[in-house]
Amino acid sequence: MAGCDGGKSAGDAPRPAQSLGAFANQVEAAVTSPSCRPIDRLTTAGQLSIPCPRKFAGQRSAFRGFRVRGVEDYYTGGVIDFTDHQAPRGATWVTALDRQSRWTIVAAPILGHPTVGTKPADEAAFREAVDGFLEAVRDNDCGALQVFLAPPPNDIQGVPCQTRLLKFAELRVQLAEHPDAEPVSLGGNRQLFFYGLYTGTQYRTLPVIETGPGAVHPYQVLASLRAR
Repeated sequence: MAGCDGGKSAGDAPRPAQSLGAFANQVEAAVTSPSCRPIDRLTTAGQLSIPCPRKFAGQRSAFRGFRVRGVEDYYTGGVIDFTDHQAPRGATWVTALDRQSRWTIVAAPILGHPTVGTKPADEAAFREAVDGFLEAVRDNDCGALQVFLAPPPNDIQGVPCQTRLLKFAELRVQLAEHPDAEPVSLGGNRQLFFYGLYTGTQYRTLPVIETGPGAVHPYQVLASLRAR
């Protein structure tokens, strides 16, 4: 569990301001609320912004029957499994802590099965993806970034790779200042695994997903979310 950047471990990670279970309850109340204000307030801070169904005719039934099915946290990352009209067999909200130590949603893959309670078959494959992503950022390598970084939600086709690399400029500087920094294993499940990255006083959560057949790479980093 120990990392090379100052001997940090998962136990040194920032603590959440509230439990992931409490956040899941807030999300459930927000998506079933007759008002758009709760869901707007909960989702605008993260990488993934969930549109309020009551604003868009084509999405008004999306959250019908919404129910949280399971919650599991891994220090600064976590999963909320749920079902609804759009995903009757199951989907997952991938979460991480922001700089205010609040949970925020970074991705919502429709997997068709639960993740809570499952175990990763082989962490090495997840580790290869997070190492590949960090190497791509260090080297400013567009080709490698496109292999190891999952397309962001609502991806716009044709965005130049260099534009996407600019998003990680701060991380690139910090990796250069801390060449021994390596991701710390936080734990995970069959579909998702979480890593923490210490670069001096900075800390980030890196969730990695098993993307499956058809993706550029079978395992990809979903986000790099700074918690401090």
